[in-house]
Amino acid sequence: MTKKGLILAEYYPLANFTGCLLDIFREHLHFLNTSTDINTIKKYIDENNIKYMIIGYSNNSVDYSTLDIPILLEIGDIPRRLTSNEFKDYCIKNKVKGIINHCMCTQDPIKDYFSPYQIDTFFFRRGLNLDIMKDYGLEKDIDVLSNGKFSNYQFRRELHSIFSIYRQVNYQRFRITSGESPDSIYTLYGKTMNKSWFTIGGCQQEKEICYYKGKFISDSFPKNQEIIACKSCLLTTTWGDQEYLGFKDGENCVLFKTPREALRKVLYYLDNKEELINIIDNGYRIAQKYYNSKINTKKLIEDIEKKYGL
Repeated sequence: MTKKGLILAEYYPLANFTGCLLDIFREHLHFLNTSTDINTIKKYIDENNIKYMIIGYSNNSVDYSTLDIPILLEIGDIPRRLTSNEFKDYCIKNKVKGIINHCMCTQDPIKDYFSPYQIDTFFFRRGLNLDIMKDYGLEKDIDVLSNGKFSNYQFRRELHSIFSIYRQVNYQRFRITSGESPDSIYTLYGKTMNKSWFTIGGCQQEKEICYYKGKFISDSFPKNQEIIACKSCLLTTTWGDQEYLGFKDGENCVLFKTPREALRKVLYYLDNKEELINIIDNGYRIAQKYYNSKINTKKLIEDIEKKYGL
C-alpha cells in the first residue's frame, strides 16, 4: 500500500491516544517528528510524494499556507473552539482544507462557524485497542469504579463524596502507580473496569457544556467507549453525541443528572442484576461493532483520499 499522507507526529494527539495503536497509523501514513521547521516539512513532502498532511492545533508560528497540498487539522475539543474567532483565524491563515474531529453533532456547526470560508469535515469515530480494552472474563467484585483527577472537577468530587459515604456500595478509585509502563497501565485499567459493575464515565460539568446557536454540542468521551468495551456498565451524564452513537439510558448505559440520582440508579440495578447484565451486554456489543481502531482508522484515510481524489 502506498502511503499518501503525512502526520506531523510531534504533537498529533491521535498518535498517542489511549487505546489506539501507533502502528495502525504507521500502516497508512508517513510520520515526521517536527512541526516547527517548514523547510524540513517541505523537503519531506517533495521526497516522499506526499499528497496531504494532518496537523494538530498549535500555537507555533509556522505558516503552513505555503504548502500546496491539502492541510487537514485534527482537533478533539472542537465544541469549545467554536466560541471564539481565534480557531477560525488560525485555520484560514494556514489554509486548512478540512477538519478531523470526533463529534458527529458538530459537523454542521463547524461549517456554519467557518462560513463563508469553505471547510471540509471528517468524522473520526474514536477507536480502541480491543486487544487491551476487552472482556477479560473476571469476576465482578467492585460495585462502582471511578478514575481520573478530581481536584478541578466539582461535579466529580460530589460523585466521589456521595459514593464514599454510602458504605453499602463497594466504591473504588483507579490509581496509576508511578513507574509503570503505559502498556501495563492500560491492561490493569482494562482489567479493573472488567471487574466493576459500574464505571463512571466522562461526566460533563455545567461549565463544560457547549451550545452553538442554541444546539447542544459536546466532545465525545473516549473513556465512555473504553468502559463498555471492558464489559462494565457506563455510568455518566448526557453528552452531545449520545443519541448519534446509539447510547440509551437503561438500554446500554445508565445516565444521571445529579450525584444523588447516580446513587439511586446504582442501588436499583445492583438489586436487579439481570437488568444490569443486559445493559452491560448491549454496551459491549456497541464497542465491538463501532470502536475497532484498525477499522476506524482505515475508514478515515479512505474518506480523506476519496474526498481529494487521491
